[in-house]
Amino acid sequence: MPPIVLTAAHNTFISSAQPSNIFSFYPLLYAGKDELFGTCTSLLKFDFTTVATNSVDRAILQLSVMVKTEEDKSSIVVNRLTGSFDANYVTYDRKPGMVATPLEFKITSEDLNKTVQIDVTQLVNDWLGGVYENHGIALTNPDGVSLVEFGSGRIGWEPYFPKLFLNYDGPETDNSNGYSSGIKGVVPQADIPLNEKGFMQGVSYIDGSDSITVEEDGAYALWFTVANPSQNQFALFQNDTLITGSIYGMDLESDLTDIGMSVINAKAGDKLTVRYRDTAQPVPLSNKSEEAETGTTALIFVWKFNLPNKSSGKSAAKAPEKSGEKSAVKSSASPNTAVQVKSEDSSALKNVYVEAGAANGDGSSSRPFGTIEQALSVVESGGTIHIKGTFQTVSTINITKVGVTLLGEDDPQIIAASDSIPVIITVPVVTLNGISITSTHNYPTELIRIMASEARILNCTLTGPGKTETAKLLAGISTVEERANNYIIKNNKISSLDTGIQLLESSQGEVVGNNISDTRCGIFVDGGNANVAENTWQGLPNDADIVLTAQTPAGPPHYDAGELSWANNNAAVTDKRAQ
Repeated sequence: MPPIVLTAAHNTFISSAQPSNIFSFYPLLYAGKDELFGTCTSLLKFDFTTVATNSVDRAILQLSVMVKTEEDKSSIVVNRLTGSFDANYVTYDRKPGMVATPLEFKITSEDLNKTVQIDVTQLVNDWLGGVYENHGIALTNPDGVSLVEFGSGRIGWEPYFPKLFLNYDGPETDNSNGYSSGIKGVVPQADIPLNEKGFMQGVSYIDGSDSITVEEDGAYALWFTVANPSQNQFALFQNDTLITGSIYGMDLESDLTDIGMSVINAKAGDKLTVRYRDTAQPVPLSNKSEEAETGTTALIFVWKFNLPNKSSGKSAAKAPEKSGEKSAVKSSASPNTAVQVKSEDSSALKNVYVEAGAANGDGSSSRPFGTIEQALSVVESGGTIHIKGTFQTVSTINITKVGVTLLGEDDPQIIAASDSIPVIITVPVVTLNGISITSTHNYPTELIRIMASEARILNCTLTGPGKTETAKLLAGISTVEERANNYIIKNNKISSLDTGIQLLESSQGEVVGNNISDTRCGIFVDGGNANVAENTWQGLPNDADIVLTAQTPAGPPHYDAGELSWANNNAAVTDKRAQ
């Protein structure tokens, strides 16, 4: 589908030299050092309420460069806002919190009066997937010397507005229509007969009937038209019950078409009709029968939304993020040119579908693969594998493509049937979301091993055969080596294992909002350096909720035992660090 183009719902800047002033009326967004305004920060927020997905293929932020001071390049850092703002009220004194992301781009004098495009796909997917709440972004210029000014939504020429281009495979739809021709009129409180049918998919219709029957549960958009030269009132009915808000009509005589619409939830077998609401007089319908062909007098059009499965997830994340640099894509083309991104490998797929037991598939939603390994072999870097069903694994699922997401749909299960580690992450920016992994026997390893940066384990369920008193170790998640940094382990349910989560060897990240029960140790910190907060312990008790070994550094982010317990819902903490 073509890209969705969003303009900023809120955009402004704040000034350190005028800390109580509001600048939402300005046509420009300042980032950097200005003689009058001091240090300035640009704030932008895009509204995703119309985006019907929890993961996009590509998100491109487009900005128009209007002013650039100094000869040297200016580095602009994209920061994720951790608090909300309103452009009409925000000031420097009331600025929201922010955390730097790895996104950084350079602006030069050659970029003046051009657009720059920044890939913000991961940040947008974090918002859409519930990893973080969308409060917007802040653009900062840390060099302390230069100033860059971008066009704002007040600049007066739409091509210079800040925009966000989203590329993704939108929800598929079924659409159908039934219509009436040659019907001269309809009596009061009667449904309009639909004596013809057009394209039918997802609904059914019997010739001569006055209703369309829904075949599948779902959300539907309905439209109707009635060609009518007189006063009238028509409405949509579902199973002989008026659909709220669907009454439409005209109170003067005209030769116009009455049009109405509504959006409903419907069950298979529901019947949809268009009814004439008057209680006194029949109403004539106009079909222009004096012309060469008889015209359509009434029509009902049905559109089914096949909505994506949105993952649940809290959004109180406070993950440390590593600062880095990515180059902006410069463009001298028209600022309102759509951004289309294609895979360099034409055989790779952005969205791949897997369903346990499927055979002879090609990875599409209608013909899914039968194994996760098949999907991993064809998915492109940055792509998404949609997983359904129950899978028995006898070997390790090695994820070796950067940026891949394994997205569970309808609670898929991976059952470990050998002593191999079920899942190993060896490349950056891999996400597991909404997947259950289970082992029924104890062995000295883990269910998920993280060995690369930016991994995200979200909304997963990890279970084992129960905690053991033997020397064997079965853990839910392990982070190993310094490469395992900036991970997020959030909103998972972990139980019946020796250890819930192991944080090893100077790995860095965030462990937030997980529920861990029935283990010898819920969270085992052995040199790891993570923000551990808001975890809960509902269910069978752990022998210890959190253990800090002697190899764990003293000080932040690990508090003393009392503070760590308080930050994690009164966790039972064992602190073995040197005091």
